[in-house]
Amino acid sequence: MVENSAIVVQKKRKLPKVFLIVIILIIGGVVAFFLSLSLFNRVYSSKYEEILSTYYEAISENNTNVIESLISSNFKDALSSLKIEGNGYEIYSYNLEKVDTVESSSLQKMTYMLLLKGNGSEFSYLCEAYFSEENGEVKLQYIKKIYKGKKITGLFHRRSYKGVSLLSLSGKNCLMYSLYSPSFS
Repeated sequence: MVENSAIVVQKKRKLPKVFLIVIILIIGGVVAFFLSLSLFNRVYSSKYEEILSTYYEAISENNTNVIESLISSNFKDALSSLKIEGNGYEIYSYNLEKVDTVESSSLQKMTYMLLLKGNGSEFSYLCEAYFSEENGEVKLQYIKKIYKGKKITGLFHRRSYKGVSLLSLSGKNCLMYSLYSPSFS
């Protein structure tokens, strides 16, 4: 009888160890799966981000040789009239997706934001960049402007005093306050 209880105690001790090892392996597998998906997505889109980044860097430096190496033969840029100089811009990518068109069997479309800073103003452009493959190389096909935005923070600085919101009376805000408040004159 003592021998049987020792065997039962040994089996009970092995069961939690096996269960713990199985749980750790499952968790490790799930983490590895999600990390590989994340890395694959980042690597996959990074070549497009690199091309777009290099394109805007070449524009800011007025380097036509680099620009020509990045664009397709029938490239169109809806933002070509913008003046991009030096480090007065930032680019933020949102997503990358495959698009089938009539003209081309498939294009890669990247949605991104171009933020331009200069002369005391900031503007943003929500854009789409389309990429195609020509002779084994990825090239910019065209850039399309979706929306233009302007910076709105800093226009109205509100200050509160004992629960009452007061508009700052400096610069442009003074004019805005006088337009909306008949008692200010």
